[in-house]
Amino acid sequence: MRTACLVVSVMLISGCTAWHGKIKLIEGNFYFSRGMMNEAIAAYLDAETEAFTAPYANFALGAAYLVLEQTGPAIERFTLAETSLPAGAEHRVLRYRIQFNRAVAHFERGEFHEAAAGFRAALELDNSARDAKRNLELSLISLHRKSQMHEVLTTGTGAVRAGNKERGEIIFDYVRRRETDRWKSWEWAGESADTGPDY
Repeated sequence: MRTACLVVSVMLISGCTAWHGKIKLIEGNFYFSRGMMNEAIAAYLDAETEAFTAPYANFALGAAYLVLEQTGPAIERFTLAETSLPAGAEHRVLRYRIQFNRAVAHFERGEFHEAAAGFRAALELDNSARDAKRNLELSLISLHRKSQMHEVLTTGTGAVRAGNKERGEIIFDYVRRRETDRWKSWEWAGESADTGPDY
């Protein structure tokens, strides 16, 4: 009889612990939705101590840090969330969100290669996600531009080769010529004639 009571007591205590983590996640989400990031972070840190809610709490902490533009801590928390998830097909939505948001953090840091890899990983989990597709394309374009800029700065080649200008430079030259002509035609045109006193 005492053994049965002890087992029930242990189950109740462990159940309370799991509920405590869940309640703290809900509390953190409440604060997060209202832009109260300090309170949200405190609640998520409390929820992180429970094994069951740790992956979700770490993801939420990463999201909060991302909102606060603290990309380094955000990436760390997304990585902790990923490593604390049990293996298997469970938590597919959370796995997608971890990959996606970590890639966003890398993109904001100018780490386009890592961002592209993250968006690819997100698409492997959900190949219908349009945001991940668009962001992957943007990451690849940004990576290409960054490598072109690096090539131009280090070797003097790249975007401009053999006297040929890229489309963007041609447009810029055209706009600059048009603006110069426009300002020349307006330059002091009205002040040559004396129209009377200037009050």
